[in-house]
Amino acid sequence: MNASKDNSSGISPGHEFLKYVAAKYETLLAVSESIASYRDISKLFHDLAQSLGHILQFDYLTVRLHDPERNVMRKQILETSSAVGTFVGDELPVEESLSGWVWQNQHPVLIGDVGQETRFPRSIQILRENGIKSCCCLPLTTVHRCLGAIILGRVHQQA
Repeated sequence: MNASKDNSSGISPGHEFLKYVAAKYETLLAVSESIASYRDISKLFHDLAQSLGHILQFDYLTVRLHDPERNVMRKQILETSSAVGTFVGDELPVEESLSGWVWQNQHPVLIGDVGQETRFPRSIQILRENGIKSCCCLPLTTVHRCLGAIILGRVHQQA
């Protein structure tokens, strides 16, 4: 018997991994292609959250776009699981928010333990109050400009 084969299915573990990775890339490609067809930004972000749920695990997703007139990060979409509380705060000052820092610096931030985080006081307070234990914040940028940030959160530490 070949040791590199999975005994139950006869398919090698390497082949299963390649199928798994291909499925993730196919989902990302479908998301990328569908973005251009949206006219309603709220529907776009809602559907994007649904699609990302097929390849990423998260209990909380929010998109915050920079409002240059008020210099705040404005919440555009919020998707949560039942494990997460009700979020408040449609706007956060750029200088006090995680999304504001990521937008300004165009670098992602990974927080493995929200309970130990001391930067971004307003954002961290909101995350803590709603049971988020870890999160990742990524810049949201087009070819032409920096738009804001997307935050994915989990109710587990180091997730």
